[in-house]
Amino acid sequence: MSYNASIPTPIRRDPDLPPRAKILYAEITANLDDTGLCTINNVKFASWLSCTKATISASLRELRENGYISVVIIRDEETQKFIKRYIMPSPPSNFLDGVDPEIKKAMSSFFDGGKDNSNDATESDSEKATSNKSNSIITSNNIRYISSSLKKKTSIIYNRGITESQMKFLKQIVADFYNEKHKQFPNNIAKDWYNDVNTTTGSVNTLHDLIIIDGWDERDVRDVIRWATNDKFWMRNLLSLRTLRDKSNNEQTKFANLHIKFTG
Repeated sequence: MSYNASIPTPIRRDPDLPPRAKILYAEITANLDDTGLCTINNVKFASWLSCTKATISASLRELRENGYISVVIIRDEETQKFIKRYIMPSPPSNFLDGVDPEIKKAMSSFFDGGKDNSNDATESDSEKATSNKSNSIITSNNIRYISSSLKKKTSIIYNRGITESQMKFLKQIVADFYNEKHKQFPNNIAKDWYNDVNTTTGSVNTLHDLIIIDGWDERDVRDVIRWATNDKFWMRNLLSLRTLRDKSNNEQTKFANLHIKFTG
């Protein structure tokens, strides 16, 4: 990040752009990281500029609509909850060297075909955007939403040195879980869940990490999941095996908390 801010001439002299939006642009340029992106949230911007979050949201929208910034919002692919926002001045001074390829693709594509003329969406509208199965990026006036696996990279578990018998064991746990979940919640878990590589490989990888990295016994992992699948509370609060290593409010993983309930 830098102590120096800049406001290019086209922005300074834009008669339709409110002064508050120009000052916000300056703050964005002063808070770029090494890859040319700004990740400051609206609360901090509002504190710095002595205004409300609503004012910041409106200013960001004006900058987006005029093509002065581009925004990518990362959302959890399971819950669609907000994870992180990236703001980039356009055109970029440093074209995303070293940034994650998925974010780079989303950002750089803003400059391939000019301004997007689709319906507007602000940060407060993020929960209204729906995911497109053929394209996880949703475009609206220089803002894009990514239902992303950035939070959990899905690599092929065969590269981790697992044996065929271990793979069979883990795949059976996954199959038993999602087949039962589909019966319980057919509107949430698709019948052909096994065609989703993020679900299959991601779930197997999570189980593998619980056993190899976290040190849980493989039979405990299997038995806890079987119990949680039909527990009155957890059957509705565990719809994906990929969340088992997520930290809860007590700083324990979800699986650790499940294990406590199971053994208690």
